[in-house]
Amino acid sequence: MRKSVSWLLGNKGGTSSQVFGVSLEEVSRTHSPCGQDVPLLVQHIVQYIEDHGRLNLEGLFVVNGNTERVDWLRQRYDSGEGVELEEEGDLPSAVGLLRLFLQELPEPLITMEIQTHLLHLHQDYSSEEEVYRNMKFLLQQLPQLSYSLLRFLCGFLGRVASVQHDHWPTGALAAVFGPDIFHLWTRGEDIREQQAVSRILTELLDHQEGLFESDSDDDLSSNNDYSSINEQRFLDFGAHSARRFVLPEPDVFHPSKTHRPRRASFGSKEALKASDSTAQQLNKKLQHLKKKMRQFEEHFERERNYKLWKARSEKKRLRKTIREFEEEFYRHHGRRVQKEERTTLLDEYRDYKRIKAKLRLLEVLI
Repeated sequence: MRKSVSWLLGNKGGTSSQVFGVSLEEVSRTHSPCGQDVPLLVQHIVQYIEDHGRLNLEGLFVVNGNTERVDWLRQRYDSGEGVELEEEGDLPSAVGLLRLFLQELPEPLITMEIQTHLLHLHQDYSSEEEVYRNMKFLLQQLPQLSYSLLRFLCGFLGRVASVQHDHWPTGALAAVFGPDIFHLWTRGEDIREQQAVSRILTELLDHQEGLFESDSDDDLSSNNDYSSINEQRFLDFGAHSARRFVLPEPDVFHPSKTHRPRRASFGSKEALKASDSTAQQLNKKLQHLKKKMRQFEEHFERERNYKLWKARSEKKRLRKTIREFEEEFYRHHGRRVQKEERTTLLDEYRDYKRIKAKLRLLEVLI
């Protein structure tokens, strides 16, 4: 087992401790040691999942974490407290925190400009070699922090797929994490757009070794000025690529509006067929897990109702016994029984109090 990543290592004194809902630049400035591009929060969660959560768990990314627990852990992280997921969290909550972090980034991990170009690649190029060569170039246009986090996440999801290739192929993982990485929900729920995004992320996962530079590669400069890539390398993509991939300068947009490029269309018929196949596989897995969850819920409800019935019956029996005793005592003594005079039915009184407390707890859990 690897050495544990300490969450508190990145919390720099005298600065804001918030990590959810702020930019990667802000997280890096306030929480990350010098030279560390991947947020410690993400490293902490992923390491917990890999070391304690078992990557071979079939329902790894399907079962939602308890909303209250996820919110509580999120507040702990945002307040800068030390969080021990081994003791305070569980696997669904850890996955929920990871996805929440991606969802609440002010801008998508893959920026809107890059998304637009990525989704056009299969329309503009006929050969896979051209597609992947230009895809690699586009990824290098991302800000360094976004690039490093995307590479880290693809590595993690790739390891999941290698262990769970039957239950969690890369296409299924892409269908789950695609909306979080692309912020797809902010523009409605178009199934074909979801399929297009899933296809792009599937390709990133399947070909990540060739698409991403290694951590030690000198091409990833410390300031990530990818616009300084030499002119010859850029021109190698051809004049058409040059025109297509040059991103517009910010000052060409209306100064009072935030630029949101129009979404790209959805690729070839072959791409849609492949996406449909992946969606069908994922849907089959989801239906299987939903069936298991329904069976569990039905069993749980039967057990709960049986325990309620048994507890209520026992309470009724004890209450009848105690009432008969108290009425008999009143007839003989003309007064109500005192606490110290309950020795005859001491066990019954104790059992009655215990059953009442148990019933209150069961009724709260309903």
